[in-house]
Amino acid sequence: RLGSGRGRRSAVAGPGGVGLLVNEEDHLRIQSVVSGFHLQSALDSATGMDRELEDALDYATSDRHGYLTACPTNTGTGMRASALVHLPGLVLTGEMKKVHQAVGEMGMVVRGWFGEGSRVVGDYYQISNQRTLGRSEDDLVAELDRVVERVLELELEARERVVDAKPQRRRIEDRIHRSRSILAVARMLTVEQAMACVSDVWLGKWMGRFEDVSGSALHRWTVFAQPAHLGFEAEALPESEEAQWLRAREARRWFGESSPAQ
Repeated sequence: RLGSGRGRRSAVAGPGGVGLLVNEEDHLRIQSVVSGFHLQSALDSATGMDRELEDALDYATSDRHGYLTACPTNTGTGMRASALVHLPGLVLTGEMKKVHQAVGEMGMVVRGWFGEGSRVVGDYYQISNQRTLGRSEDDLVAELDRVVERVLELELEARERVVDAKPQRRRIEDRIHRSRSILAVARMLTVEQAMACVSDVWLGKWMGRFEDVSGSALHRWTVFAQPAHLGFEAEALPESEEAQWLRAREARRWFGESSPAQ
């Protein structure tokens, strides 16, 4: 699949494949995205394409500094390894500021859904490495793996504290069921509204609710609800009223009403 705009090009090698961006921040960027917490698998896929391209292209490199990139912070391996994590528990307990600080002290950074400069939607955060110089790709991936594992441990601890507190548990029960109801009946949904509701439904599933909603369906909907995916499937301009109407219609189909008239 090919896309272009303003001298840029992108190529995607199929669902779950490796992406290649031309003339984005750098002349060439390889991107590998895999579901689940499989950082090494993503690295292996990207490395495979990198080796193929090296046979045909002359990369800008330095014996001292490694790959020379448009952004100085990417000098070295030129690699950014990231993991997208769902952290509603840490948000509810107000501990995300501490997480930002702790992750920063370990040479990593916490950003929004799409990385640098992006906003947080649905309590989803991206954790990625900051340093690329003087470290191997395998070392960076292993370090990110350790950091994310620790953050997820803190998230589970935060969730357990939240649901064990009776007054707060009642408020959370009300919140997750309201969000499920919104997805089931809403007629218009922005991406922010949709992701906030889906985040609550995910938390509800962790609490043992919503057995009729599968985890795989939530994963698929989380992707489909994004503006570009919705626009590609429905040919609607991102975040137009038409797109919001179509997003809500699909939400009703996935989470509630099933009548063809809807």
